Amino acid sequence: MQSNVIDVLQSKVLVVDDDPDIRNELASALIDRGFIVKTAGDGSEALLCVKLYSPDLILLDISMPQM
Repeated sequence: MQSNVIDVLQSKVLVVDDDPDIRNELASALIDRGFIVKTAGDGSEALLCVKLYSPDLILLDISMPQM
């Protein structure tokens, strides 16, 4: 059971949203719960983050610029 907690705490999440308030709120909530979080404000930045960061999960706004 302990390894599951450690796995979650080491999970990398990429939050992608063009609205900085939503992006920052989601990132803050995930960080508070122990996730490692990166953020991107548009599709181009998100693609770069995926290449460099290899996130375990991507939370993506489906209607935004440059996507």
